[in-house]
Amino acid sequence: KVVNISSRANPLTRTFEVDVSVDNKEKRLNAGQTATVLLSISKVWAHFVSPAFITVSEEGQFGVKAVDKDNKVVFYPASMVDDSPDGIWIKGLPQELEIITVGSAYVKEGHEVNAYFSQEEAYKAALSKDLQSEIEQKNPQKIEEEAKQATKSATEAFEIAQANLNKAKEREKLIKSQSKKLKKQYEESLLALKDMNQAKEELEKAQKDFRVIEQQLKYAQETLEQVQNATKTLSIETQGE
Repeated sequence: KVVNISSRANPLTRTFEVDVSVDNKEKRLNAGQTATVLLSISKVWAHFVSPAFITVSEEGQFGVKAVDKDNKVVFYPASMVDDSPDGIWIKGLPQELEIITVGSAYVKEGHEVNAYFSQEEAYKAALSKDLQSEIEQKNPQKIEEEAKQATKSATEAFEIAQANLNKAKEREKLIKSQSKKLKKQYEESLLALKDMNQAKEELEKAQKDFRVIEQQLKYAQETLEQVQNATKTLSIETQGE
């Protein structure tokens, strides 16, 4: 009878101490003796399977994958009841089912599969497929057709590459021609800019000379007016005398 279960785990073993009361009237149990205690609980339906058969669904549910009567993959959630060195006991499954033991990692729920119920059947099926594949691969007619198709594809690829190369060469020539033309235009623009700067300088000089001449003309006009006024005065004075 369980009389106490420790609420604190052993820091080294991470296990919980359990005290059990046992009738020892015959004194067959000695102090410090190692023993195995089996506690009887309610019975449940369970399957004994290898841990290798256990899988986890996309939702993170622990369980196994099986094949139904239509050869479709079905996932059954389960929970562990007990474990041993040889396998584990799990519950929550139908009493009878065909568990996928090989290849469960490569199929998903709802996939239709070809199920084999012995390694011998599976090996024969795999060998048959390999032989068929080998025969197809060594078929001379198929090899010849594939070679022709490969040659055709390679020829088309070469022609496309050659056409692209010719276009690239033509474009290179065009770019070089445009480059020379642009270079010439650039040089002409530099000369025109130089001439324009020179013309601007000459225009500024001419404007400066024009302002000087304008000042001189103005001075000459003023002098002429003074001379005319003086002549008029002299004429008046001469008549008076």
